Amino acid sequence: MGASRLAVLVLSSVAVSARRMAPPLSKAALPSKAGLASKAAASVQGDRADKICVVCNRPFNWRKKWERCWDEVSTCSKRCNGERRSLNQQERKLTSATEGGGDEEEPPRSSRGAARGAADSPPSSVTEGRIGDDDNGGVLDARAERKAAKKEVKATRKAIREGTDATAGQKQCDLCSKSVDLLIRCQIDPSGTWRMVCGACWRLPSVASGVIDGDGSNAFYRYGGLWKNLKKAA
Repeated sequence: MGASRLAVLVLSSVAVSARRMAPPLSKAALPSKAGLASKAAASVQGDRADKICVVCNRPFNWRKKWERCWDEVSTCSKRCNGERRSLNQQERKLTSATEGGGDEEEPPRSSRGAARGAADSPPSSVTEGRIGDDDNGGVLDARAERKAAKKEVKATRKAIREGTDATAGQKQCDLCSKSVDLLIRCQIDPSGTWRMVCGACWRLPSVASGVIDGDGSNAFYRYGGLWKNLKKAA
């Protein structure tokens, strides 16, 4: 009994020493991620054999994006697929031309749509009559007015930029309604309303007699400043 236990202890010590003396595994010996990925792809591909592209005649293998339609795939890339479609379209055109005798060609879609629209549209006299109705006439007049107003605004802006409009930016006097480039802001009546008056009206005795603080003839006069036209043409 003691001899067998001694033999077991000797064998275990020999195994431990051998394990300690064995060199550690290097990174090169371990499987790489690329190798694992290729093995996984190969396992997923299974028995799917490579195919030959019908356009470029080059072999291509199974891909993940073709998992559900691998049996119908016949080209290796989008470029070859586009070329295959164009070739099929040319073959169909040649076939239709051959079957139809080659004398007449099928009109394009745009011309067919135009012909269908011409067939569905009413005669020109009816169309002219509709345009001449009162409602349509009112719509056309409103459009013409809007266009004219836009053109006028554009012309005014252009004149202001170029400095050719002498009346650009002027304001009217509250008393004589004359458009000027300089107005005096003042109060001239018991209501205390601020008014913009031109120089000619400001010189009247009923306003201020041309004196900034007033000459006393108008007890309600009060000076409030000047307004100048900054858009005046130089």
